[in-house]
Amino acid sequence: MRGLYVITQETETSANRIFRKTSEAILGGASFVQFRQKSSDVNLLMDLSQAVFEACKNHGAQFFINDRIDLAKILQSDGVHLGQSDESVQNARHILGRSACIGQTCHNSLILMNRAVKEGADYCAFGSIFKSSTKPNAQKLTIEELKVIGRTCSVPIVAIGGITIDNATQVIDAGADVLAISNAVFGARDIAEAAHQLTQLF
Repeated sequence: MRGLYVITQETETSANRIFRKTSEAILGGASFVQFRQKSSDVNLLMDLSQAVFEACKNHGAQFFINDRIDLAKILQSDGVHLGQSDESVQNARHILGRSACIGQTCHNSLILMNRAVKEGADYCAFGSIFKSSTKPNAQKLTIEELKVIGRTCSVPIVAIGGITIDNATQVIDAGADVLAISNAVFGARDIAEAAHQLTQLF
C-alpha cells in the first residue's frame, strides 16, 4: 500500500459534485479514496457514498468507508477506516471478511499501533502531522516521532493532517507509505493537478 489517499469533504452534499471531484482526484493519481461523512441523514449517506463508489469503480481506485462498517458491507467497499471510538478491528474483520482492507487511527501512539497490528489492522494512520483545517483539535505528531514509528511499524503507515505539496516530501522521507489528504486536493482549484503533483512525490 503506497501512494495518495484522498478523503472526501464532509461539506460536500451533492452526489454529482462528489462524483466529479472524486473522479478528478483519481484521474490525477489518487490510489485510495475514503468516503467521510458524519451526517445522520441516511438518504444523503447512501447517495454520496454510492457516487464515490461509482467514481472509484470507473477509474480503478480502492474505495474506503470511514467508521461505518454497516455501510462498507452494503456497498462492498474495498475497506473501512476506524477511529479509536469506532468498532474494533476484529469485529470489522468478522463482518467484512478476510479480503477487506481495515485501517485504524493510532494518533501518535505506539501502544495503539501495536494493539491495532495485533488485532489485524492492514494499515495504521498517524497524525495530525501539521495543523489541520479538517480536524483542528487533533493530537499532534512530530516528524521525528513519525521517523520512530516508521522504524517500528510492521504494516503500511498512513500519515494525515495538514499535508500539502509544500510539506509532503518530509513526511514521505520520515517513513510514511501513504499520504492521507482532504483539503489540499479537494479544496484545490484544479483537483486533478493537485493530486498529480502529490502522486509524483512517491
